[in-house]
Amino acid sequence: MNRRSARWNQRKTANPPAGGTDPLPREHRLQSIKLALVVPGGVDRSGEYRVIPALLALIRELARHHELHVFALYQEAQPACWELAGARIHNIGTRQTRARGVAAILAEHRRASFSAIQSIFSGACSQVAVTAALLSRRPVAVHVAGGEIVALDVVLG
Repeated sequence: MNRRSARWNQRKTANPPAGGTDPLPREHRLQSIKLALVVPGGVDRSGEYRVIPALLALIRELARHHELHVFALYQEAQPACWELAGARIHNIGTRQTRARGVAAILAEHRRASFSAIQSIFSGACSQVAVTAALLSRRPVAVHVAGGEIVALDVVLG
C-alpha cells in the first residue's frame, strides 16, 4: 500500500470528534493542489440543463479539497468563464477549439502552476490535455470511457 492510499484509508476509518473538526494531524492531511480538468461540455451555467450529473458530482467533490479549473471545449459557442459547483469553468467556444483550449490552460498555468491535467473522455479533450501537459511539463491523465474502447475495434479492425 502506498503512502497516499494509506492516508486515504486512515482518513476514511478515523472517527471525527464530537466538535466536527478534522481528526487527522496536519502531516496526514492531503495537500490541496491546483487541477485542470478538460471536458467536452456538461457544465452549463444553470447547473441544471445541458449538464452531466456524474461530472458535476466529480467537480463538486474535487473542488471541495482542491483548486479546480474546468476547461469545457464545446459548452457554449462564445468563450466565457463562470463558477459552478465550487470550480472555475473556462468555456473555450466553438472556433479553433483545440488551439484555444491549449492556450487557455497554459495561460492559467502561468498564473499559478497546475499540479496535474486530467481529461474526461478521449478525442479532442485528451488531445488538448496531453498537448497542454507536454508544453507545461505537467503530469496528465486521460479517462477513457467504455464506449471509446469499443470504438477502437471499428477503427483498428
